[in-house]
Amino acid sequence: MTLWAWLVSHDAIAAALLGTILGAVLSFALSYFTDLLQRKRRQRVVSMRIATDLRQWMNRLWSRISDTRTSIASDGAGGTPYTEVPDLRFEGDLNQIPLLDSGTAKRIFELIHKKDAVNAEAEGTLEYQDHDEALDVFLGRAANLFLTAVAIYDDISRQVGWDERPFSQAKETMQAEVDRLSEIEAKRAAFNQKFFADV
Repeated sequence: MTLWAWLVSHDAIAAALLGTILGAVLSFALSYFTDLLQRKRRQRVVSMRIATDLRQWMNRLWSRISDTRTSIASDGAGGTPYTEVPDLRFEGDLNQIPLLDSGTAKRIFELIHKKDAVNAEAEGTLEYQDHDEALDVFLGRAANLFLTAVAIYDDISRQVGWDERPFSQAKETMQAEVDRLSEIEAKRAAFNQKFFADV
């Protein structure tokens, strides 16, 4: 006698077994979808928090870049010259970043890495070259970071349904600083090439 034939001959046992299996499948499906909804909700809240922290960081960075530009333009009479990019607020708790989608999390971690590299380059330039070159490096590299952060912020804010796109006017100023540093570096490279070719 096969298992199927035995189950058919015992209707009550077959119904109980089928009910148990169906209940287990439904319970698993309900638990899975509830967990999925909670993860989506948690990801949305974390996305809003990261976007808010990123926006505050961009405000602080914009302020430092503006102060440094004012200091340079006024020959030190106004503004404050900065050579360090501030830390991002969420650097103190990196556990929330992996809750974002993997692409956004990767971009956030790369932003932190680039920020640290900018600070190290500006510090090295300040120590081994001169203050004006360190300011140029800070302005150009910080402006590039700012543009990267704006792109990340815009993507996150789109994901959570925010319509506002701040810093649209600042993008032009930042791109001008990136271009200015590129020109300075190109001139410096051409001078070095000419100088060392003559030696």
